[in-house]
Amino acid sequence: MDGCWYPEGTANFVALVCYLPEPLASLVDRIRCELGQSSECRSHLTLLPPRPLIGSPDRTWDEIKSSLQAVSPIEVELVEVRVFPVSEAVYISVGRGARELERTHALLNRGHLEFREPWIYHPHVTLAQDLPSERIAEVAAHAAGRWSDFTGKRTFAVEHLTFGQNVVPESVQEGKRGRWKDLAEYDLRAVAPV
Repeated sequence: MDGCWYPEGTANFVALVCYLPEPLASLVDRIRCELGQSSECRSHLTLLPPRPLIGSPDRTWDEIKSSLQAVSPIEVELVEVRVFPVSEAVYISVGRGARELERTHALLNRGHLEFREPWIYHPHVTLAQDLPSERIAEVAAHAAGRWSDFTGKRTFAVEHLTFGQNVVPESVQEGKRGRWKDLAEYDLRAVAPV
């Protein structure tokens, strides 16, 4: 998972993502590195953005699994490089599958997982963020060029999901994000989670 955004002042939060398949994952990782972004995190599409953990991870995971029983695999198409107007994050937009991802997010963002996110949920793959405003146009143009050069398949099935938690060691100074740790996986194709 990446640190696209996380709740300020919170060291213990969780999220649900779908890691990108190859060759999309390698391409997005290369673009992110070229744009000066962290290479520590795997490229992904977020279904449930980071939110504070309330209760135990097991309880949270049980609630997510219960909600996911109503969800089928979603065919997604990555379309074009764009820039969010307020945050100025550079991202790849989702065309086909966006509505289904929005419905899945709404299904998950309830109960004790409900969280008032700072941005309206908009399915996307983050390429760059937290850049100086004067670099946004240059970064977006570079990313758009790299994306348009890609001749591979731009579609994939969102069917294998990963539940993760941000782990901040006690020795890390305040203000540092720590690292994401994958806790559990769920296969939307299966009757039962894996």
